[in-house]
Amino acid sequence: MAPKSIQPLKGFLDKYPQEMAFLNYLIDTVKSVAALYGFEQYDGPVIEPLELYVGKTSKEILEEQAFTLKDRNDQALMLRPEITPSLARMVAAKAQELTFPIRYFNYGLRYRYEAPQKGRNREFYQYDFDIIGSDSLLADIELLSVTVEILKKLGGTQDTFVVYINSRSEMNAFFASIGLREDQYRPVLQAIDKRDKVDDEVFINLLVKCGLTTDQTREITQLLAEPDDYKKNFEPIMQLAQAYGIQDYIQVNPMITRGLDYYTGFVFEAKSKIGLTRSLLGGGRYDNLVASFGARPLSGVGFATSDTVLEEFVKDINKVPDLQTTQAPVLVTVFDQSLQKLSIETAALLRRAGIKTELYMNMDTLQKQLKYADKKNIPWVLIIGPEEAKNQNVVLKNMPASSQQICILEDAVGIIKNS
Repeated sequence: MAPKSIQPLKGFLDKYPQEMAFLNYLIDTVKSVAALYGFEQYDGPVIEPLELYVGKTSKEILEEQAFTLKDRNDQALMLRPEITPSLARMVAAKAQELTFPIRYFNYGLRYRYEAPQKGRNREFYQYDFDIIGSDSLLADIELLSVTVEILKKLGGTQDTFVVYINSRSEMNAFFASIGLREDQYRPVLQAIDKRDKVDDEVFINLLVKCGLTTDQTREITQLLAEPDDYKKNFEPIMQLAQAYGIQDYIQVNPMITRGLDYYTGFVFEAKSKIGLTRSLLGGGRYDNLVASFGARPLSGVGFATSDTVLEEFVKDINKVPDLQTTQAPVLVTVFDQSLQKLSIETAALLRRAGIKTELYMNMDTLQKQLKYADKKNIPWVLIIGPEEAKNQNVVLKNMPASSQQICILEDAVGIIKNS
């Protein structure tokens, strides 16, 4: 009976060296921007008590997307779908010790039971940036600048992405001005969040279901269609965007509301202008989350993005880098059993000299070993045969140039290091 082929779970991906090379490229890009802006890295548990997320994440995540389980004590647990509630708990636990405002970033695995599609998997790496302990517009604009910086470093331009901004508090003020009750704010925001996904008739019906009058429905549709007066509320942050040199990437858009329940004010999303339709990243201000863990109120603002959407964005704009998976630039051959010890000692010497070195594992012909190096794009091959062993030298072969030279090992080290 043939062995059964066991595939990864739907929405979970095996990552071979080429995929890991691209993931590391994304991680390195994000980490370089984090360092540039003075963010410190942190992390939290991958599995958390389910109660951590109750009232602190969206209803959709809790009821439709949660990966839940129970431990042997029957405690309800959840694979983390996001890390902001964990961060809020961590900050609350050490609120008396931390120096505020804090600037934290994280990357790690997240889990959501969503329908796998372009730019979306059930297991993915997410990148989070948060500033906690400042209610200044400078915190908001810093994160907008980080957003633009990351997307530009990945090859994005004004022609390929835009960052939309809005404010839940400004939207709430508008709702109050047209006579909405406070209990209508959230369902109306949820309806507006769906506006660009449905036609006019469906959208009107969504507003009617929220209990809006004909006049209130007309006021909201007019705001979304002609937001020029509304945009004036954002002149202070747009002036700061100009100081940062990112004003051409930023646009006010009252349809951006964000789905997570803990957002209280400023919100934003980056969107691709080509290809991918879902958001590249998104975030906003949360003023009550840390206090919900018993600490003093601390205003926070943050955003998140993922490897899946960033990968699709880079592909859509044709900026996928040429990434080599081979880590070692040198292959040391093994001529036969009698010379194996000398090859091992040679590889060890190269490694002590700081040169990444691969030692060939099998007793194959030299031709096969050279073919192996060629397939793996290893540029240097160090050959030690009986003649070289006798004369205490090596053959250093430059694979791209199809040339070779005989030299002592110390000279080979210098040539490789200087190449």
